[in-house]
Amino acid sequence: MDGIHDLGGRQGFGVVRHTAEEAAFHARWQARVFACLLGLQRVAAHNTDQFRHAVERIVPAAYLRDGYYGRWLGGLETLAVEAGLISQTELNARVLQLHTAPGAVRSVQLAAQPEVQPARLAAGGWSRAGAINPEARGGTARRPVSRAPQFRIGDVVRTQAHGHSRHTRLPAYARGRRGTIVAWHDGWVFPDRNAHAEGEDPQHLYTVEFDGRALWGGECEQDVLVMLDLFEPYLCPLEQSACEITDADGAFLMSSHDHDHDHDHDHERVSPVALRAEALEALLIEKGLLTADAVDKVIALYSERTGPMNGARVVARAWCSHAFREQLLADGTSAVAPFNFEGGEMQKLVVVENTAAVHNVVVCTLCSCYPWAVLGLPPSWYKDPAYRSRIVREPRQVLRELGLQVATARQIRVWDSSAEVRYMVLPMRPAASHALNESALAALVSRDAMIGVAEVQMPALEARAS
Repeated sequence: MDGIHDLGGRQGFGVVRHTAEEAAFHARWQARVFACLLGLQRVAAHNTDQFRHAVERIVPAAYLRDGYYGRWLGGLETLAVEAGLISQTELNARVLQLHTAPGAVRSVQLAAQPEVQPARLAAGGWSRAGAINPEARGGTARRPVSRAPQFRIGDVVRTQAHGHSRHTRLPAYARGRRGTIVAWHDGWVFPDRNAHAEGEDPQHLYTVEFDGRALWGGECEQDVLVMLDLFEPYLCPLEQSACEITDADGAFLMSSHDHDHDHDHDHERVSPVALRAEALEALLIEKGLLTADAVDKVIALYSERTGPMNGARVVARAWCSHAFREQLLADGTSAVAPFNFEGGEMQKLVVVENTAAVHNVVVCTLCSCYPWAVLGLPPSWYKDPAYRSRIVREPRQVLRELGLQVATARQIRVWDSSAEVRYMVLPMRPAASHALNESALAALVSRDAMIGVAEVQMPALEARAS
């Protein structure tokens, strides 16, 4: 749908507020919301596509105001109400019951405004009305497709130009544009139908390469490619007249002060989102849909056992082993599997290599898709509108603001994670690191280098010594 979530190429969000390595969560309520969502997925109360569509329907002011986990909360509230798990009345009543602290807000409303439809409540909930939860199908949304792929690598295609009110993973900035198929990823559950409880309808998935000039015209920076994962129904042959090229998406202006982040400004008061999160968790536990112990275990996993230290091990292994590097670049999913990383969001991992000629950087303009098992949970700046909107349009400028100057002779490839493929950058090995073993190399690799917004550097003393 055409909503505030679809940020790619929009303007007016200011500079990217980058932070160094940070904790997975900045407040207790954020961790509880995260764990509640994953817990409900595991009992098949909803699927990822439905959740994404619920977040898309949050009113724009709340989407920008409440931050990343505030959006998760709004989406979860909507799903719980629409599935008949709780009512909006009892949720609001519980929040008001919690408003006993001095200075607490005395009224509350859901960040999202659920459109409760009878079909969605049929037989007691979403999942029983035809929605598919990949978690219940072996943890993957990959499916066989009965028909052969319509396109082959090298085909020039045009994307569908129209938008609609339903869920889609075709970003507005890429509609009606010309691109080239550069990869095929088998068949996957089609989110445009799965989000609406209409079954899986598996479709072929492709990576399509767009020249920045085709997207942004004369405003495009030099030698920029944008790579998008798009489902077959979004594409048509170049010569098909039904797909007409449209003008670039217009500017979306807002004050650069009204930024999106995951930190609470007022630490003396319990924030409205924290109260809503507490109310929702309490109701779900009381109804037997979750347990406090299960929530705690999810939080422990993502706070203690996932993080960029996992990806750093993979990078260091690739630097030390040519055979592993080749396997990693050919099939990242199978190459990483023996590490037995926990955390998910790795149904298919694609690793892209930085070279002297090419610099890669990763984003998700529609939400904040990210390979949790190898990089942990995404940092705040990766989820913010400033990064999500600008990196596909002006990557060189954004990287400069983040302290990385990419030579004009190097091509920039921006990988927009618009489907279920997750991307990680294999950074270049520092020239002076020949004497370091695998463990020492891993210690050099930062989260930012594996996203593509930094390069791996030798510590100053060691670089001089070598």
